[in-house]
This record gives sequence, C-alpha cells and structure tokens, in this order.
Amino acid sequence: MTDLASELETALLALFGSAVAVAIGWKKGFFRTPQEIEKPKSPPTLLLVFFAFAIYFVMGLLVPLLFQKFLSSAVSMDARIGRASWATFLISGFIFAVLALYFLAIPKPIRQSILLRKTFEPGRDVLFAIYAWLISFPLVLLLSSALELLIYFIYGMFELPDQVAVLFLKMTFGKPLYFFLATTSVVIFAPLIEETLFRGFLQNYLKRYLSPSLSIGIAALCFTSFHFSMEQGMGNLPILASLFLLGCFLGFLYERQQSLLSPILLHAIFNALSVANLYFLSST
Repeated sequence: MTDLASELETALLALFGSAVAVAIGWKKGFFRTPQEIEKPKSPPTLLLVFFAFAIYFVMGLLVPLLFQKFLSSAVSMDARIGRASWATFLISGFIFAVLALYFLAIPKPIRQSILLRKTFEPGRDVLFAIYAWLISFPLVLLLSSALELLIYFIYGMFELPDQVAVLFLKMTFGKPLYFFLATTSVVIFAPLIEETLFRGFLQNYLKRYLSPSLSIGIAALCFTSFHFSMEQGMGNLPILASLFLLGCFLGFLYERQQSLLSPILLHAIFNALSVANLYFLSST
C-alpha cells in the first residue's frame, strides 16, 4: 500500500530528476527546433482525417463483435483471460492493418507530409527517442506524483483504481503467451496506431491553419481524451494530466525530428517501461 512517505520520496526524486533533465536538455539544445517549422505543403484534408479516425472507431466497435461469442463461451477464468488476450491482439492487429492500407491508398504527397522526413534514418530516431524519454519521463512522473499527493491531501486516499488495461495486463502475469499478446498490443500496435492518428493525421491537419505549438497542444488534448475512463474516477486526474504532457512531448518530437517514427518510438518506450514496471515492481 502506498503511503505518504514513499509518495513524497517519489515526488522529490522526480523533482530532482526533472531539474537535471531539463537543465541538460536546455543546454544541449533539445528544446530548440533545428529550423523554422513550415506549413505542410500537402497536409491531409479534414475528410482524410475524418476517415482515419472513423477506421479506428468503426473497427474498434465492429471487430470486437466477431469475438463476442468466442469470449462469452469461456468457462474458466484462465480461458477468459486467454481468449481476451487473443481478442485484444487481433483487434489491435486488424485496426493497424486497415489503417496501414488506408495510409498506402492516400496520395503520395500527403503520405510524405505525414511521414515528414524523406530519408529513413531509424538509428537517429531510436537514439533521439531514448534521449527524449530521459528528459520527459521525470517530468511526467513529477506531474503524476504531484497530482496524486493533491488528491491525497484533499480526499485522504492514495489507492486509486487501476485502468482497465492495467488490470487486464496484470491478469496475464504468469501466463507467457497471453502476456506476450497483451504486451504486443500495448507496446507495438498502440504506438503505431495512435501516433499515426494523432500526430500524423490530426496534428498535420491542424498545422495547416494553426501555429505548431497550438497544433501540438490540441492534438495532445485529443490524445488525452481518448484515454478517459468513467471507471477510473479520481484516478483520471494524474493519468490524463501525465498523458497530456506526454502527448506534448510526442508532438514536439514529431516536429523537431521531422519524422513520424520518432514519436512512435518514444511512445513505445514509455509503454514498454510501464509494462516492465508493472511486471517487476507491482505488488499485486
């Protein structure tokens, strides 16, 4: 059980880490874009953005119906967890596959506008995504800890309900195949889908009419709203605030590196380390 002392310790460590990370990042030029960000020459139209999100919503609603009978026929808890793991993996895979086909079907200039940088430099993107994580993680942790402390001082509670995805992931612990399927959905499919939608399509479209900073903020806000859960209650506050800050970093990285791969990798690193933290450090 989380207590006040450990939470204060986490917040102080995050504060120190944030100060060091921001100071180093500022000195090394992380927060400066290498050149003036120009308006995209061939940004996605509103209709293309609408269809991209429609794919996400429609596939997210229709594909689960295919698994409804498959899931409801499970008798034991292990069978339910196994079938839910396969269903989550396949649903994420279907959404990604259809979105990828849609992306390939749109005009090449718009595809290039979404990808931004014409040269494919995965090594450069990997290194900078790690660099960005080292700077952004302490800040995200600090914000989350500060808000959890605020909730404690107002409501006197630390034990906030877990997200549904977190509860499901915990149920796959000790079941290697199911854990692999769930982790693949979280670490690979989620970053690919969400970054293509929120940074590639939405942020690019917004940048056609708004400043880069405002486009980043609005895209981050939309990204955050997609993770709201009624069941989470007060737990939404630290989670959504942290996701908004992460979304701003993802959007900034997209513009700074002029590459969609950079925010995808940063998103994947955050998710992978969150899964590792749950697996190795979770007390339940």
